[in-house]
Amino acid sequence: MTSRSLKFSALSLAILPLLSGCGGDSIKDDIQGKWVSTTCEVRPTGEPNESLYIKREYDIKESTWAGTLTFYADNNCTVPTIVALAEGPYSVSDDEAAVKDTHNAEFSLQTMKLTPRDPGIVEFFKSLPAGTCGTASAWALNSSQDVTSTKGCAALGVDLQNCGVEYELVKVVDDTLLVGARPADGSGPCTAAKRTSTESFQPALKKAD
Repeated sequence: MTSRSLKFSALSLAILPLLSGCGGDSIKDDIQGKWVSTTCEVRPTGEPNESLYIKREYDIKESTWAGTLTFYADNNCTVPTIVALAEGPYSVSDDEAAVKDTHNAEFSLQTMKLTPRDPGIVEFFKSLPAGTCGTASAWALNSSQDVTSTKGCAALGVDLQNCGVEYELVKVVDDTLLVGARPADGSGPCTAAKRTSTESFQPALKKAD
């Protein structure tokens, strides 16, 4: 697997949700809880004939969120390569966004941890320049490392310094959470201008609790 095919946006991780109203007293009431992918998801990389395959899990509380993205080598999501955990505060607007029944949300990536699940990924991490993706000597199979101090992992396109907030469009319908579609160039929605402005969403997440 090439380093290019490994790339993903931090915010892509960050990529955490919010919602529309569905029975709670406020938006935050509706989005709080655990949300999980129900299928193997395909995400663009911006490179021809290359895609990322992932499954997402979000745990959204009153003022903070945690997002776990598991990346896979195959389109059936059976061979995991990297697990990314992002955590931080978030905010969501009570006002309806430009797209009907949706709301604007911002998710901050305050901390990030990466866990290599493939021996080749371990060796790849160990080969990276010092200070760009955690500590080379600390990488080990199935062992997580906090990469917050190195501002993410540059080789994976994870840049917490310049892309540490994700601007999302979110919607909740019954027990389903919808988050706006990712930019087609493989980047993350790091500015309000890159937030999707159409009713186009990633695969739905189901409430797990």
